[in-house]
Amino acid sequence: MKVKKCDRCGAIYEKNEKCKTKETRNGIVSTIATISERGILDEEYDLCDECIEKLYDWMKDN
Repeated sequence: MKVKKCDRCGAIYEKNEKCKTKETRNGIVSTIATISERGILDEEYDLCDECIEKLYDWMKDN
């Protein structure tokens, strides 16, 4: 079993329940990524459910 650490708040979590972005052979990957100006994957961030929810709320307001 793999655990992750949220890159924003530091919380330790096993998997995301609120954001399932991609399914792979090894399970569910929930990562928020930035894209460069050229459209290339730039950086990836692991976010816990609480931080994902805050990000989505912020995006709705902006």
